[in-house]
Amino acid sequence: MFKIATIIGARPQFIKAAPVSKAFKDHPSFEEILIHTGQHYDKNMSKVFFEELGIPKEKYNLEVGSNSQTKMTAEMMVRMEDIFLSESPDAVLLYGDTNSTLAAALVASKMHIPVIHVEAGIRSKRKNRPEEINRIVTDHVSSILFPPTMEGEQSLKAEGIQNSESGQISNNNPIVLNVGDVMYDNFINLSDSIDSRKNILETYQIQENNFVLLTIHRPLNTDNLDKLKSILEAVNDIANQYKIPFLFPIHPRTRKCLATEELKETKEKLEKNQNILIVEPVSFIDMMVLQKYCKMVFTDSGGVQKEATFFDKPCVVLLETTPWKELVASGILTETGSDEKLIKSTFAEYFEDPKQYDVPKIFGDGNASIKIVENIEKFLTQFQEYKHDIKFQ
Repeated sequence: MFKIATIIGARPQFIKAAPVSKAFKDHPSFEEILIHTGQHYDKNMSKVFFEELGIPKEKYNLEVGSNSQTKMTAEMMVRMEDIFLSESPDAVLLYGDTNSTLAAALVASKMHIPVIHVEAGIRSKRKNRPEEINRIVTDHVSSILFPPTMEGEQSLKAEGIQNSESGQISNNNPIVLNVGDVMYDNFINLSDSIDSRKNILETYQIQENNFVLLTIHRPLNTDNLDKLKSILEAVNDIANQYKIPFLFPIHPRTRKCLATEELKETKEKLEKNQNILIVEPVSFIDMMVLQKYCKMVFTDSGGVQKEATFFDKPCVVLLETTPWKELVASGILTETGSDEKLIKSTFAEYFEDPKQYDVPKIFGDGNASIKIVENIEKFLTQFQEYKHDIKFQ
């Protein structure tokens, strides 16, 4: 029996962990211990995802809450060290690019516990973003890496991280396996649940294929009030000109920024605009429903970008660059950053000239989670017994 310590703390990690945790539960060789850092701590950002996605209750909750990047990461590291000492896990499993991921990667690697990174190799090529630092550091201390796409695999190779041919696997001699994207697993597994929740459109009084779904949460946009203002002014103008509703499930961080004196005038415009509906954060399945039935998506979320393309919905990416270059090339994603004119012109192009996009199938076959668990078993068997030349699939 192998003991896996899985670290989660934010919405994207809950989503990615759900199918993998189920695969662990169905496999006789594993005991999974969930450690929730508390990075997302209100019910709409955390608890509801556990309930809806069937994620087992965490054994530990670090309850770090909101803080500066440095303080949050430091608090997590101190508390994780004690848990790892107590539990002695065979490996630490990490997802994505959050501070929770970085903290666990640093602690586990210094304690010589194998680090396994799901969604490895994703790069924005912007080291001024905290998420990019988290990704790079985590990948370079990991022993087994699961990039979700060929592009991610190539990014790792360019940094000198490539598939080990032989010898004992370690962070000096890692294994790299592209088995697909676990978020696509969710899309496949939850199709029936998505269809059964369509009544949320009635709740918000919006019509199928006649609204824009808007999410903004990244510090890159929220901590810079000029950028946030530019995005929201563009949204306000589009909603007025085209008379199309925008549904805006607002992140707590974004709501706080919108309440500042600097954005008072912008906030008043949004509140007066009958085509802009600001609501509380929605659950994962409800978000999937909204993506399936919207006309297009505006977002700065890496995960929501992907999910939009699962439903063949065009997406205005409110970032200057996205790691999903294959999707940009297909035309279904367009990077605008916070440029007000570019946001408006991109919307106009999507709205006035709708197309069928030839979206590349880059995220696997919907069985990534099962393949991840099977390969972790092989890796840990090799790690424990010092077997050589094991072939991973």
